[in-house]
Amino acid sequence: MLIPLLGGKVSEAFSPLDPRSKWLTFSVTASRWLNDHTPLGSVLAMGDRAGALAYLTDRPIVQREGIVNSKRDLNAVENEQVPAFLAARYVSYVIDWTSATNPMPASVPGAPGCRPYPFTLGTGRRSGSLVLCDRDRVYAANLHGELLSVWRYRSALQARAASTLSG
Repeated sequence: MLIPLLGGKVSEAFSPLDPRSKWLTFSVTASRWLNDHTPLGSVLAMGDRAGALAYLTDRPIVQREGIVNSKRDLNAVENEQVPAFLAARYVSYVIDWTSATNPMPASVPGAPGCRPYPFTLGTGRRSGSLVLCDRDRVYAANLHGELLSVWRYRSALQARAASTLSG
């Protein structure tokens, strides 16, 4: 299988059994699902490994780590202004990779099933949390212990949850 990357150049061929290719397999499967099940024009936000999904998906993708966006965007992410960063871009879905074996964070008080998920930069440094709810998870795929999830993103929930968590 040849995967076109970087402006049409072709990377080395990966076997579907090669552990390095599992995120590419996820990207192909997830992009098909997103193209079939989200409204055209929906804005997606994804951090690590967003490039392959952006290439394969007919939806705009905000690279949520901020590292390929403007300096202003990077500053917003570094200063824990992620909800404002995503709201300003009209994000309607958040996509994330997690370990399927990590324990789920506790629910936000007063919001059963809604949990703060750590938001990390490409450097691995934490930059706040996003509150995502179990009922808003619209897609999940598990392959060898890594979970790719898609959540409907509700920006109004972020401010409400932040005040609950800080108070």
